[in-house]
Amino acid sequence: MAQYLEKFRGTIGKKQGEQIVKLLNKKKNAGQIQSVDEFSQRLEDLIRELTSTVLTPSLSLFVGQRGDIITSETFNHMLDRVQDDLEAAFEVANNIDEVQQAHEAIIRDVVLKNLRAGVAELDAKISLYEFINQNTEGFDSAIFSTFRESKEERTSRGAGNAILFADKRKKDFISSTQDAAIEVIGERLTLADGNTGRVYHNVKSIRQIFDSESPQSDKVVERPGSSLSNIIDNKKGTYWIQTLLFPEETQYAKVKLELDLGGVRESNFIEIEPISRKGIVLEKIQCVDNNNVVTTLATPNLSVENPVGVRIAKVATRRFILVFRNENSRVENFEFTDQNSLIDQGFLERSERAEFVETKKLNKNVTMKALSDELDELVRSADVKEIASISPRPKESYSGTAFTTGFDNIHIGIANHAERSIYVSSPLEITKPARVGLKAVESRPYSKPYATVPDTSVRFTEDTYFADDDTYFLGSVEYWVVKQELTKEGVLLSTSTFPILPLGTERVYHERLVLHERSDTTLTDNDIGETMFYTTKIDGNIKVYRNGEEIANVDGVAGASQGWRMYPQPSGSAAYRIPGGGEPMRFRMQILGVLRGDIYTISYTPSVSSTTVIPRPPYTEFNTVGGLQIVDLVGDLSTRRNAGQVVAISDLGNSDSSQKTRIYLVIILRQNTADSSLAPAVEEYTLMSGNQNSSKFEE
Repeated sequence: MAQYLEKFRGTIGKKQGEQIVKLLNKKKNAGQIQSVDEFSQRLEDLIRELTSTVLTPSLSLFVGQRGDIITSETFNHMLDRVQDDLEAAFEVANNIDEVQQAHEAIIRDVVLKNLRAGVAELDAKISLYEFINQNTEGFDSAIFSTFRESKEERTSRGAGNAILFADKRKKDFISSTQDAAIEVIGERLTLADGNTGRVYHNVKSIRQIFDSESPQSDKVVERPGSSLSNIIDNKKGTYWIQTLLFPEETQYAKVKLELDLGGVRESNFIEIEPISRKGIVLEKIQCVDNNNVVTTLATPNLSVENPVGVRIAKVATRRFILVFRNENSRVENFEFTDQNSLIDQGFLERSERAEFVETKKLNKNVTMKALSDELDELVRSADVKEIASISPRPKESYSGTAFTTGFDNIHIGIANHAERSIYVSSPLEITKPARVGLKAVESRPYSKPYATVPDTSVRFTEDTYFADDDTYFLGSVEYWVVKQELTKEGVLLSTSTFPILPLGTERVYHERLVLHERSDTTLTDNDIGETMFYTTKIDGNIKVYRNGEEIANVDGVAGASQGWRMYPQPSGSAAYRIPGGGEPMRFRMQILGVLRGDIYTISYTPSVSSTTVIPRPPYTEFNTVGGLQIVDLVGDLSTRRNAGQVVAISDLGNSDSSQKTRIYLVIILRQNTADSSLAPAVEEYTLMSGNQNSSKFEE
């Protein structure tokens, strides 16, 4: 006994509990750790203080000598000191865990975040250069954003930039409260928050479901400090991580988590912050009603390697079920004791440590046998066990396939959005541009209520420009280019604005039709609007919708009170449809029977120039694709829409004093529905330009 206590006293050494705890608490209360550098400095200071302080255990040994009187009080006092040192040691272990978790959180949230941002930016640049190198349109420079970079590639507001924040269709300016929002988790551009903003629900409880779809494995491993409740505590650095072990080779394992909001709540987004970085896929999002009926809301099949945000149609429910598929397997071989559900017997959960200490407080007459049993569970080192004369429990061997899944936080909430929002990119400066093009990836809510088999459920798609007329998009995304001509000194000479479509777009689906004029001063509401892109009225080309339902064209129908018609009438002025007339070519229309609150959308095929050169005047209305017809985007023939949605730019009308051109991409997002919980989004964009000087491409 004396030998054991002496050896145990040596293992405690200068790590005596109370004094170390005081130093740790002093450092912890000094302030919040904000960075890795600060953490390192505080750790260095702590070590310096510890090494300069003589720390001794409170244990006093009473070794029996001949002639000494041995009393129970003496041994009880000695055991009390053992208890004190053990309690201090366990408290120190807890504090060390906290410091370690804080360090891990800092590494993950600061260093890894910056590293991830840098890799993402590099990846985007490589993709951009690959595209520029492979394209045949002559693009040689670009601005881009994947909304993954550590900084925003947008232009801030200022007196000199006011013109950039204009709504060309409503003929007004968009206020700063309607600046488009960049979702950090989700990495997308979306509508600004509405009046109620973004609300995160408190998740009351979480549980793991084992069933036929996600069977429980042969063995389950959870790391020390890991707990399912950590996923819903809204704290950084507290996490749940689990390894499922199967004796047979398995391609994937599924993890099913049920989150209970404590009451029925409306929700339309879920944010997931993973710990494991590879092979985790969000397979399904489900909800459970009061009758325990499970309904699948979405099947995103989304890779969760980094924090992700998932948008869903608004649903009122109390419980969500998230089904994850882990495809990242590895082979594990180890030894274990089957004492409890954890394979790693060398550590206990923090609650178990507290329970151990509390047990010692209640039982002052703890026996050394009980202490030995407890130490066997706590101590990993075989050498320490040998010194302490602890008999290890028998071990078994295991070999199987392991799948590790882990999450830091999962958030559920409801977001409401403004009706419209604007984003202005950083400028791209070029000399004598010859062409401009756009690449973009969008995510827009849609339903298919007018298909052969109606489907009114709301989903989100990135195939915005490869849909069909039965796809009803509940949000619109508009792209505009603002082109500024400047002197060598940067003095602004002129500004022009024109709409642009992503390269290769053939048809526009459910563009928001903005009514901004009245055909008669006696009307109380606007009834005249125009398409963003010029088009022609041929059979089946133009489809106009009121609140998602198609309305008829009534050109030539006398006395019609409902529907839409060209404006001016086909027999009237065609000035808006002729190039070189001083105004952009537009297709204007009048809505009959306008009601306040109605939402109008339009689907059509934009017209493109049938030639890359400028034909000689006189110019006529573009009715059919054929001959030398062009689509004039500004009104002076300097900017034209060509095949493939490439915009051609010429020097027409520019004076020699113009030494450089600056172009901005303006993105305007609009709702096509009265449901403010639905919003379109832009995942990424690339605005490209080609210079008129092509000598750089010559060998």
